[in-house]
Amino acid sequence: MTISGADAAIKITATYKLISIKKGLANFDIDQSSVFGMNNTESSQTLIGKGGGHGEMTYDIKRNVPKTISRDLSFDVEMKYKGQLMKAKTKINSFYLFSVADNRTN
Repeated sequence: MTISGADAAIKITATYKLISIKKGLANFDIDQSSVFGMNNTESSQTLIGKGGGHGEMTYDIKRNVPKTISRDLSFDVEMKYKGQLMKAKTKINSFYLFSVADNRTN
């Protein structure tokens, strides 16, 4: 794929493990890993990174949608730009709360 004139590749793998089902809600553990890279030959810029982490998801079985997702992810990134090397470590903690409105009329 091309992003801003650079060749880019992103691979995300997530594994959802069913832990329990209670009161119409399915509870999952999530393991996620990512590998990504970008190369822009015009600007002599490359970016590579990898990382992953863990999380949890609660899924509303009746409505067939997630109710909540939380994840703690960490990434190591290296960027080369015109001969200079920069390294970074990143942590992302996220929480998503989903709400579904039933707007159907009879």
